Amino acid sequence: TKPFKRHMTMSPREGNDVEITAQEAKQIKKALEDDSFRKLMTEYVNEISDPKFREEQEAYIRQLEANEEVPDGKSIIRPCKGFVIKCGHIKKRDGENPTTKLFINIVYSEKVSEPESVPETTGMREIRQWSVPFFLGPLRMEHDKVQYLVPTFDCCFNPKSLQYAHKMKGFCDLIVDIAKDAVIEVFRNTGDEITIDKKYKILKGVQYKSGMPKAMLIKSGIQKSEVPKSHVTPSLTVD
Repeated sequence: TKPFKRHMTMSPREGNDVEITAQEAKQIKKALEDDSFRKLMTEYVNEISDPKFREEQEAYIRQLEANEEVPDGKSIIRPCKGFVIKCGHIKKRDGENPTTKLFINIVYSEKVSEPESVPETTGMREIRQWSVPFFLGPLRMEHDKVQYLVPTFDCCFNPKSLQYAHKMKGFCDLIVDIAKDAVIEVFRNTGDEITIDKKYKILKGVQYKSGMPKAMLIKSGIQKSEVPKSHVTPSLTVD
């Protein structure tokens, strides 16, 4: 057996296009501590979670495509449904508050580059060093089965990545870890530190939360960039 090793992925910022300064992050963190601001944020989240709002967003993107008015340096991805993971997360600013749910839609598109690997020998064993490109969509809220709003992200990979994930749990763990790390980075960039449970659950019979996959407006021509840490999970190599 040969374990997987993740060495490179696409930067989470490139999929979500979020960049703020340390001072801006500090200001956001301070604002989140204010009850009136948090109330306004709740109202805003409820608004953008409304299906009518999403229909308007989709119509706007379709109009951009039809009129060939997609902004320079951007392209549109229309992902296909894959599977949904549910995991727990805790915001550090909430202290001892209980873990709350988080949904990540694992979706796919041919517009994302294929995963690649090269062999690497560590001690007496050979591992695979993987490069797995992806794009991460923005945060939104989706309802769970009891109608509570749950933070939700779309993480888009190449179809081959999902094929490997369906064949082997080790590769599935790999892309889930990539998606989790990307989500953590998005929260960090907005001044909100979170931790995500290592355990996750794939929702049975659910390919997407919710409806049809949302179009993603991404930077064009971006491929892989190095991640400062490596990740190893024991599993079979992919042929």
